[in-house]
Amino acid sequence: MKKGARKPAKQTSKRGTSKGKPEQADAGARAVITVVGGDHVGIVARVTAELADCGANIIDLRSTLMEDLFTMIILVDISGLSLSFEEMQQRLEEASEELHVQARVQHEAIFRFMHRV
Repeated sequence: MKKGARKPAKQTSKRGTSKGKPEQADAGARAVITVVGGDHVGIVARVTAELADCGANIIDLRSTLMEDLFTMIILVDISGLSLSFEEMQQRLEEASEELHVQARVQHEAIFRFMHRV
């Protein structure tokens, strides 16, 4: 570093630490959403818009395409929901029917229990 040059400021945000990792939310306040179906335009947009409308905050989102099969898994913070968990599940179920995909919404603790080795 040149003499007199300022060090870059560490970036922090409400959601992350200075290393850019999301803060760990209470597992009871998180949900896992899985989406599987035929690939077509608009799946990610519609699902994430529904989550935003419900007040869910996306922590992590992974999607992949296996030939013509679309898969997505989303970890969301549900501590700020503007409606009940069941109402969010219902909205995502209705959206998935319109999108011709299957969506499953589970509390993180239940998801982890069901997928333990």
